[in-house]
Amino acid sequence: NKTIEENKPKVVFADSVVGSSNSILVRQFAKDLCDDNFKIGQNKLFEWFRNNGYLNRDNEPYQNYVSQGLFEVITRSVGSGVDTFTTKTTKITGKGSIYFAKKIKG
Repeated sequence: NKTIEENKPKVVFADSVVGSSNSILVRQFAKDLCDDNFKIGQNKLFEWFRNNGYLNRDNEPYQNYVSQGLFEVITRSVGSGVDTFTTKTTKITGKGSIYFAKKIKG
């Protein structure tokens, strides 16, 4: 049991890497968008996605944008036994990165 507890962070990290081979976190996309003439952070980018109808209030993409290949949602179970819960992480695909960069930066 001690080994399982010690390895839990490694397992969660490995799961996220495996599930994200072609996508990036919104935080990373915000950093990628920034240059000398344009600055945006993760929170402002999430707000932009919500205000423009891409994400719901829980920062999850609407199904039609997932179907278009702009987003993916990684679902993971964390914990063990009674304390298990599910997390969802919204990621932007490569196709989505190109699409949104054009939309946001014009």
